[in-house]
Amino acid sequence: MGTVYVDGGRVGRIEAFGYESKPIHGPKMRGPMQAVPATWVESSKMTFKNNVVVVVLLVCQLFAVACSDRRESSFANVKEARSSGWGWIPSGLPESATDLHELHDVDTNEVWGTFRLPGNEHTPSSTLTRVEASQITGQTIRSPRAGWWPEILTGKLDGRALEQRGFEVYATAAPPEFWIAIDRNGGRGFFWSNAR
Repeated sequence: MGTVYVDGGRVGRIEAFGYESKPIHGPKMRGPMQAVPATWVESSKMTFKNNVVVVVLLVCQLFAVACSDRRESSFANVKEARSSGWGWIPSGLPESATDLHELHDVDTNEVWGTFRLPGNEHTPSSTLTRVEASQITGQTIRSPRAGWWPEILTGKLDGRALEQRGFEVYATAAPPEFWIAIDRNGGRGFFWSNAR
């Protein structure tokens, strides 16, 4: 049977129905202690191995998050966003837009954003073209995994459902192409670009 090392100076051999122990002598041992069944020692080895695996996985996860190619920015208004030199904001946003949040993926060139629009703003910009429901239906938008992004603008779009919920959809004229959805009921706008 296997030998088991235990605290305090005893070694035990596991027998069929118990254990047999004998003292260990050495300078650091301070008296005899009882032997521990080998299954306890083995389970503590497994617990240590499991803990090491968990720590390694957590470090890998933190490393992956730290090396992400997703960047998020916030701006008080359109003027601040444009003066920052950040090229991920569509050119057709109205000057009255405030509370801008922008998220982009450097690897895929996908962009998602939101902004607040005053209730008296009827047309976002003369440089935007209104998009009919049939033109937007079927377009797929990957979720940005951001709390401010609405579920209705994730996955395959349904233009009729967007209209029924009070959304108006616009597109920018020149590349890079951006889509802008204005939620008239919520006073917010959302923009995205699927360029890959």
